[in-house]
Amino acid sequence: MIDNRTYANSIGGIAVDGYSTAQGNVSYSNPVGIQAGYGAGVSNNLVYANTNTGIDVIDSEVRLANNTVYQQAGDAVLIEPGVYDISIENNILWVDAGYGINAFSSSQQDFMSDYNLFYSGSDAARIGAWNSGEALTVAGWQTATGQDSHSLAGTDPLNDFTDIDGVDNVLAREA
Repeated sequence: MIDNRTYANSIGGIAVDGYSTAQGNVSYSNPVGIQAGYGAGVSNNLVYANTNTGIDVIDSEVRLANNTVYQQAGDAVLIEPGVYDISIENNILWVDAGYGINAFSSSQQDFMSDYNLFYSGSDAARIGAWNSGEALTVAGWQTATGQDSHSLAGTDPLNDFTDIDGVDNVLAREA
């Protein structure tokens, strides 16, 4: 799936697996923005305002790179149980209530994450969940995971990078 716009679906916006790629897409106002299965490559996507999860990693050998995920509720990236060999690099992960990265303890084999920008938009947001614990800060996430040594937190993407609701001040509106 390349350069698509998906919104207002009842289950999910985009599903990709079998060493295929989701690239350059915009996915919003779905329960799940992008569902990444076995061998999927998910890069350069804008995923926002989905009700449950931005990117749901449901199987192994998935690569997430250069995505922008804004999740008002739920997880920006959810790594389902039993998944292995996951790479999360150079993404902007913004959550208002939920986790930037939520990795089940059975999904941490060959896990690699770095060069990400985390933003917690409220007190209900967490950088990540790891080994049944939650990390409020990038330093806490780095200590828990041994990952993200080059990642940052605290920069407000809304003010520093984009006008999320556009000139009409309406989030996720189709023309």
